[in-house]
Amino acid sequence: MTVDLPATLVILLLAVNLLSFGAAAWRCRPGRTCLPQAQASPVSVIRPLAGMENYLEEMLRSNFELDYPDYEILFCVQRAEDPVIPLVRRLIAEYPSRDAKLLIGDDPFSANPKLNNCLKGWENSRHELVIMADSNVLMPRDYIQVLLKHFGPDIAVTFSPPIGTRPESFWADVECAFLNSFQARVLYAGDVLRLKPIQGKSMLLRRSWLEARGGIRGLSAELAEDIALRKMILRSRSQTRIVDAPFAQILGERTFGEVIQRQRRWALLRRLAAPRLYALELMLGGATPMACAAVAAMASQENPLSAALSVGAVIYACESVFAWRLGWLHSWRSPLAFVVRDLLLPAIWLCGIFDRGYSWRGFRIRAEGSELQLLGGQQ
Repeated sequence: MTVDLPATLVILLLAVNLLSFGAAAWRCRPGRTCLPQAQASPVSVIRPLAGMENYLEEMLRSNFELDYPDYEILFCVQRAEDPVIPLVRRLIAEYPSRDAKLLIGDDPFSANPKLNNCLKGWENSRHELVIMADSNVLMPRDYIQVLLKHFGPDIAVTFSPPIGTRPESFWADVECAFLNSFQARVLYAGDVLRLKPIQGKSMLLRRSWLEARGGIRGLSAELAEDIALRKMILRSRSQTRIVDAPFAQILGERTFGEVIQRQRRWALLRRLAAPRLYALELMLGGATPMACAAVAAMASQENPLSAALSVGAVIYACESVFAWRLGWLHSWRSPLAFVVRDLLLPAIWLCGIFDRGYSWRGFRIRAEGSELQLLGGQQ
């Protein structure tokens, strides 16, 4: 008995994609609101900042309007001349009742600029529960309650992926396609399978747990803080949990170059962190199943274009329904953005193989083997 390998691969890849849509849709519950807690543990929120970006004031203002009884905010900036500083000072003055501080200074103890920026926030924070949130996270009023919902003795970290919202250009739609129904879908499906996924965009962790494993300085052992944290979790046999209702990141306008630069950087980091898993990434999305369908059709002397389009129609219809159900389908351009994303994926994947460094918010970082080196400060 002979096996039609291309046809078998088509069935396998279709099954993987469709099952991931189902698992992620079952696990993700956007729109749910967590009620305020009358008696709640105090929380420290560390927010590293560097420069200005789209809708930054709205995202930072959300820090001050959380419906939580006891939390402190620590804004961390590395340069005294950073243009974000006047905005932060103005927001702090507008909310005098909030316990908020601006910390300025650089602690270059690692090749991770974000981690260097967070160090002073970690050392100045007062509470056992600590949230580390990127500057471009839009916090809903129940932000802390959502992160706390699944937090327990066996949970080392609860986290949320960024969900792109308010795209104001086609390339912002493409970035939504990367962030939402591709990357977030994989994280939610991984959580269902108890694969202990983690992403550093918005994380809640326990100070004593991290201090027992080297503290925040211990996170410099790997390429990125979330990679180091996941390895700690695997060694300690602890668990991670992804939130039910992921948090938004307002995109506004994006250019082709901005999207490609960001995706290339993330691809390089994933390749350096887990090269064997990185080799499997081309199996995700619509490009590989469609290519396999075309090959299978040619082997059967059928129309390869028709076969590829049929497979693509199934995948992108399911992705559109998935994104619509979760409120992530932003416009009529979204299905086209899914296709463009998958056309870009092979090239981005190759960049992850051959790139030897990247720039991030003025920092130049070079990859040497399996390590990263920070080449000077901000440009």
